[in-house]
Amino acid sequence: MRENYINVGRIKRARRQTKHRVIFIVISAFVIFGLSLLLGYYLRTQVDTMPQRGDIPAEMLSGQLPADTSDASKISIMAPDLPLDGIPDAAAVAAAVEELVLGSREAVSLCLRDDAGEVYYRSSVAQNLTGQQAAGVDLSLLLPALRNADIYTSAMFGVTAFSAPGTGEGDLLYAYESTLIAEIGAAGIDEILLTGLPVTVDTLDAVSTFLGEVRRQLPDSVQLAVAVPAAVTGEAAGSVLIKQISQYADTVALDLRGLSAAEGQSPADAATAIFTDASLYFSKYNMRVLLPAADRDTFSALRQSMELNGIHNWQSAH
Repeated sequence: MRENYINVGRIKRARRQTKHRVIFIVISAFVIFGLSLLLGYYLRTQVDTMPQRGDIPAEMLSGQLPADTSDASKISIMAPDLPLDGIPDAAAVAAAVEELVLGSREAVSLCLRDDAGEVYYRSSVAQNLTGQQAAGVDLSLLLPALRNADIYTSAMFGVTAFSAPGTGEGDLLYAYESTLIAEIGAAGIDEILLTGLPVTVDTLDAVSTFLGEVRRQLPDSVQLAVAVPAAVTGEAAGSVLIKQISQYADTVALDLRGLSAAEGQSPADAATAIFTDASLYFSKYNMRVLLPAADRDTFSALRQSMELNGIHNWQSAH
């Protein structure tokens, strides 16, 4: 008898619990439905109030975008070039890093592959694919030492794959350089700066595809920077080109290594004219300046011109 009473009680409690669950589910469904209606109304309102192409000011369509501070968090560095031919072993690496620390350097620029395609580090990829003995600096020694000293490292890498577009040689270079870049990224570099890319309207799609593949192969911790010729900022399509490049690159650098001054014009004056014309790009994208290190007088003049224009994001290279 007692066993039947207990079973009946359990059944009643189970029925009450089931009833409560049904009520809860029904109420939840109404709440979710109401929130969905509100969310849908909000999204429709946002779409309806978005400016259409005809509503956008002409100066924005022409690339004259207002200064945007949303990119203010992009990395700014002052990175002198670190010659790699003088640090062949661990002792030389330690001495070079100690000198950087004593000089209060917080960042360095390393040329790991120049615009002619010469590799300056001991690359397993280069050795395996070319059959030549790898030479140059040992990144497994240099990069940990720089990281331990809290020095930011930007590796310059010259891209040559676009020198022979649409050919078998170009395709091989494309794959080879992508693999080299991935190798450098895996070595523990902070940033890779690609130079030598043909940033033009005709090549923009191909360059964008290349950058997309490079970006996918790099660890998330590695920054990707892209150098563009100084002349780009003065072109009618400059805003389109730089905006597209910035979709793939964490940093866009203005390459002044090939800066040419007009007759009677000093390099500093030529640079000042460029900085003035490109002031919009510097404020919006926090662009970096790539300086020539070979000519010390020109380097000093350009640095002074940068300071006068409030530009403190730069690195140098030979």
